[in-house]
Amino acid sequence: MILGLFVLVWIGDTSAQESLSMRPLDSWIQRLPDPDLPLFRDGAYGNQRFVVVGHSGSVGTSEDGLKWTTREAGFVGRIWTITFGNGRFVAFGNDSGTGNAFGFPQFPTTALVSIDGLSWQTVPIPDTGGSFAIAYGGGLFVAVGNKRILTSPSGIDWTQRYQNPSVHLSSVAFGNETFVAVGDLYIGTSRDGVQWNRSHLPEHPLNDIIFADEEFVAVEENGAILTSNNGVDWTEQSSSTSLPLRGVAFGKGQFVAFGSSEPDTPIGNIVLTSTDARDWRPMSSSPENPSFLDVAFGEEIFVGLDRNHTIATSPIA
Repeated sequence: MILGLFVLVWIGDTSAQESLSMRPLDSWIQRLPDPDLPLFRDGAYGNQRFVVVGHSGSVGTSEDGLKWTTREAGFVGRIWTITFGNGRFVAFGNDSGTGNAFGFPQFPTTALVSIDGLSWQTVPIPDTGGSFAIAYGGGLFVAVGNKRILTSPSGIDWTQRYQNPSVHLSSVAFGNETFVAVGDLYIGTSRDGVQWNRSHLPEHPLNDIIFADEEFVAVEENGAILTSNNGVDWTEQSSSTSLPLRGVAFGKGQFVAFGSSEPDTPIGNIVLTSTDARDWRPMSSSPENPSFLDVAFGEEIFVGLDRNHTIATSPIA
């Protein structure tokens, strides 16, 4: 296992790594796209394994973030989102494999559950109107999406808990015994995943949220980054960008926020890093910022999924 390395969309096998002595996350080795690989959209780490999911029911697995095996989950369609909790991976997909112009899912219809990321059980889920993110905490999986919130103790049996035709939710996180869901001009909190309260009205849509280093960190469509220790009281941090931020991740004391102005276009891509979620700086020496769909962390390695299947690595000092 290679420790102390950030790995971004390493879907494949290689036998050699370049050795650099630059500061972490400043110098990146960019790899060429591989058009023969599936497009993976989301990833998670658990049970000592990375699992990434994407188009055509494809699943990628890796124990170290470097060497990957691709396989099928026994599901025809696109798998949009995955999380790990309660000793298992839980993902959502839709049978038709369709999405909108930006590639986001329309109506996921199936939950996929696996202990090891190799063998999968598929079960139907209630009409969600589109579920885009799943989080686990307090013995419960919570899935959020367009107009609805679902919960499940196991990832198999799902119950609708919240419905609002005017609310579109894009992400959810758990921390400090609280679920926090974010979306289109909405931040909501729940202690049990069942009863939800609108806690804050952001100025712009929020695309992603995580709980890390004892606080919630959320990213906005206008490039702003919000922080909170309780999900109710929020502080806007300066990110020095107005580009849309699509996601945020954390590992080994490093936050990574990423986004792009247009899908499938390298122009306007942005990757920001921070050690405290307050002082953010862009990647400074990459010739072309990648266009991430997701970033996951495990085994001291970040694994990111790029819209164009590019590969980039950066050592950690």
